[in-house]
Amino acid sequence: MKIDPELARRRRAGFAAAAEIRAEELKAMTPQEKIRALDQLLHFAKSLGLQADDREVEAVRARWIKIKRLYVDQK
Repeated sequence: MKIDPELARRRRAGFAAAAEIRAEELKAMTPQEKIRALDQLLHFAKSLGLQADDREVEAVRARWIKIKRLYVDQK
């Protein structure tokens, strides 16, 4: 199934906007809350049909991995 390029662009833009808003909210969260919030964003990306290699998704995934490693190392 071929996705309309315009629809794909809109989905990526919507996800990028959601990720930007969430990034501001992350500043006030505990590490556990951050991991949960970023996990929700990754599930949102999947529901939009975005691929893991999309730039916006990669950025969120990288942040998720970084926070998860820091949190696990703290324990």
